[in-house]
Amino acid sequence: MTTRNDDLIARRKAALASKSKSVPATLVDDPEAFDEPDEPSVQPIKRPLPGGVNATTSDGSSTRSISLPMEADPTRTLDSDDLVMPQLKICQAMSKVSRSGIPQGHYYHSTLEEDLGATVLVVPVDMRKSRSVFKTGVGVVCRSYDLRQGEGDPGILCEGTPEEIRLLPKTDRGCPLRLWGERDKATGRSERPACGVNYNFPVLILDRDDPENGPTKRAIISFRGTGAKAAKAINSMVSEQDLLWHEAMIELNTEEATNFKGTFFVPTAKFVGIAKGMTATKAKRFADTFNPAAVKATEDSDDE
Repeated sequence: MTTRNDDLIARRKAALASKSKSVPATLVDDPEAFDEPDEPSVQPIKRPLPGGVNATTSDGSSTRSISLPMEADPTRTLDSDDLVMPQLKICQAMSKVSRSGIPQGHYYHSTLEEDLGATVLVVPVDMRKSRSVFKTGVGVVCRSYDLRQGEGDPGILCEGTPEEIRLLPKTDRGCPLRLWGERDKATGRSERPACGVNYNFPVLILDRDDPENGPTKRAIISFRGTGAKAAKAINSMVSEQDLLWHEAMIELNTEEATNFKGTFFVPTAKFVGIAKGMTATKAKRFADTFNPAAVKATEDSDDE
């Protein structure tokens, strides 16, 4: 029995001795085992030097440069100043597209010069107000995208300084082009401001045959002057229905009007329902990705 126990003890001691030999030195209970070695076991990575793959260090040794990420090529990078979102417009007597066969009073897509008819279905995904002074034959000569500071001629503060706004009446401060003119005794109407408020709507133009899942187009439609009534109607429809901008489906029509300048067509708007199907998905995506800078880019291309 004693011999058997001695053999068992001897085998266990041999097993323990074998395990201790296989343990790395750094795991031995020795305080000096964790000191930093005199020479590193791994050589540090050399940083890339200017001059390419054959650059040399001060001691004459060479190192291989690592390629750094290339910056975007500025000659091929597009930003909001390089892009103009198509416009949804009404063909008038002086419109260039009227000479290409689009009837007056019809809506058209400015980039494609496509006749969309006298009625279009749209989903407005946002609304941005601006101011502009437009001269026939010249275009926009002054505008403001924050309704505070004008850009162009005269390019001054629209409403005046904060102190002037607080102390002076409207007629004695800011830009006079924003003011209504004197009342005409014959008609009883006042002359509209030369600088009016624009209501700019980025819209998804829908397919009339399949408004829920048919093809769509993106554009911006701007209402000003006589078109402001339709813009305010759209604003009211979305607000009264308690909808988000990209949820309302609006039918746009035109009606003929006449003034001292002649006959022209003005927009009208009617609420027709809630966007559904793929149209709802596309409208939400358009609303999420719309860049307000697109409003600024489009006002340069007016031809009415």
